[in-house]
Amino acid sequence: MTIEKKPFGDLPVVYQGLDEKNRECWVLLKETEKKEIAKENVAGEIDSPLFFLEFFKGYGFDIANPREITNPRGTTLFVSAAVQILEDVLHHDQLPILGQRLVVAQPVLRSQFVGRAQEGVSTCFVNIGSESIGISKDDHLEILKIWLVFFQYLGIPPKELKFVTEERVSNWGEKKVNLETIRVRYRDISIGDANFIASFPTGSGQISISDIGFGAERIRWLLLSKPYWSFLSDSSVNFDPNVLDSWNTLALLGGSGILPSNHERGYRVRKVSKELAGLIGYQRSTVDIFHLAYERWKKWIELPVKEAEAEELVLRELDRNTNALLKEKLQEQGFRDVGIDINLPKDQFIKLLRGTSVTKKVLEEILATMGYET
Repeated sequence: MTIEKKPFGDLPVVYQGLDEKNRECWVLLKETEKKEIAKENVAGEIDSPLFFLEFFKGYGFDIANPREITNPRGTTLFVSAAVQILEDVLHHDQLPILGQRLVVAQPVLRSQFVGRAQEGVSTCFVNIGSESIGISKDDHLEILKIWLVFFQYLGIPPKELKFVTEERVSNWGEKKVNLETIRVRYRDISIGDANFIASFPTGSGQISISDIGFGAERIRWLLLSKPYWSFLSDSSVNFDPNVLDSWNTLALLGGSGILPSNHERGYRVRKVSKELAGLIGYQRSTVDIFHLAYERWKKWIELPVKEAEAEELVLRELDRNTNALLKEKLQEQGFRDVGIDINLPKDQFIKLLRGTSVTKKVLEEILATMGYET
């Protein structure tokens, strides 16, 4: 039985019950009216931003440039969602262009996932978003229909999608807003969501926001039936996901020129580097992943720091954090801190350690477990 439900406008949906979080679930009763015929092997083209952007340009969307990952003047340390291309309007009183439909391929970083990578989960990914200000709820749902046409174009039958609805209060910067969300799942895996805010307070008055975004890597993963991390390399299956995730994140941060420190953005660089140091020790055989990731990020966003310079920055910080880890291991063995600067290159640091009271046998045993090669 079809149930009319306000969140879906005239989209014919049927109620499926509640999910594990007590949210209502729906599926389409029939396909969308508009049809797009997918080209052969279309899934293999989704590693390019133009593939997404040109599709939506054909539906009257204007292409927006991605925001710097460092999110200058933003409400978060890093860009974490495509909707943040609107931050100057939402939080800095820039006058909005009402009704304009924007599409952006926005690299994002969500630091809560550092050390928690797995299939389908990464600290950094590309959020493909359609963003619009000052439109009605009906227009918002019309844009969602265009997304359904896009999925059809990819070869994903819209009837295989599940929609999970919820209404909640959310913090956007320092503002609390009422958010209507439709989460979209394919093969029971979340691929994105459609958010509508009827009234968002700005310096120029209350405005509505349509924010619909999907993860490019998750779409690729589900379409190609390859491991999630194959977006870096087909050999990624041979590596710990957190090693892949750390190199991938450091490539974006290093290429963006963020220097490690103990504060704010720099602290996040250090946190990721410490995670990687704990996983690979002094081994550097996986550094090729950094280069693969850097070259991939260049497709999606302008990186102000050249690859060789970014690599030097990342490896210097990785040496620092591996040196610190070695000191911790020695202290656990009862050796006092001999005061050698952990910021030294790893070979110099270890050479100086060998000239201290640290027992050679213990040091060599620890170095062996940390993958150090002379």
